[in-house]
Amino acid sequence: MSEAAKKDAHDDEALILDAQQAMRDRGRIPEVAGVLGWLIPGLGHIYGGFYKKGALGLVLVLGLYLAGLGLSQGDAVQLDGDLAHPIAFVAQVGAGLPTGLAYLRSRGKLPGFRDVPAEELESEDYFKSREFIQRLPDVQTGLLFTMVAGLLNLLLAYDAFRGSPGAVARHLEEARIELRIQRLREELSAQQPEAEAEAEPKAEAEAEAEPKAEAEPKAEAEPKAEAEPKAEVKEETS
Repeated sequence: MSEAAKKDAHDDEALILDAQQAMRDRGRIPEVAGVLGWLIPGLGHIYGGFYKKGALGLVLVLGLYLAGLGLSQGDAVQLDGDLAHPIAFVAQVGAGLPTGLAYLRSRGKLPGFRDVPAEELESEDYFKSREFIQRLPDVQTGLLFTMVAGLLNLLLAYDAFRGSPGAVARHLEEARIELRIQRLREELSAQQPEAEAEAEPKAEAEAEAEPKAEAEPKAEAEPKAEAEPKAEVKEETS
């Protein structure tokens, strides 16, 4: 294995961290992040320091849940009465605090979405009325939205509890790339003086070779110049 490969392996080993341990090193408790992520979508990631992921979860998951409640006018979260959905409620519990508030509203503990008297809601005539039948598609859609939001929030809460391993892995990869770039720069800066030191003797040798190359043609020209007068003397004597 080359030296560069050994250094890369050493850097990878040094940067491998457990996501939960990394969260504890930052002064955050994974269990608290999980509970906060369950109570309010995205809050666990914000607590853990993953602000973008937390804000995205808050907007998407909580927005989906509130859209379901709005479409159904609060009737999507029910445990009593003709609109009760016990199985769906299990999925809705994953949304945490919003489901608790919606359940209290269904029991009359909080203000509702509609000003309909409780005795009217409990009567069979209301559920046979044209108003309720027209609202059934919206109620079913709201039920679906709240169920999906609850299940998605359970995944978000678990990811927050685990320390968001995907985000940590991305940060580690970025750190590895920065280390490799830094090491390459150090190697290049170390090789540059050596290259300059090798280039100086070559430049001096080339500079010394140039005067010698110019002197050789002059030396060859002088004997020819001396030979020309001898040729003229022979002509005169003849």
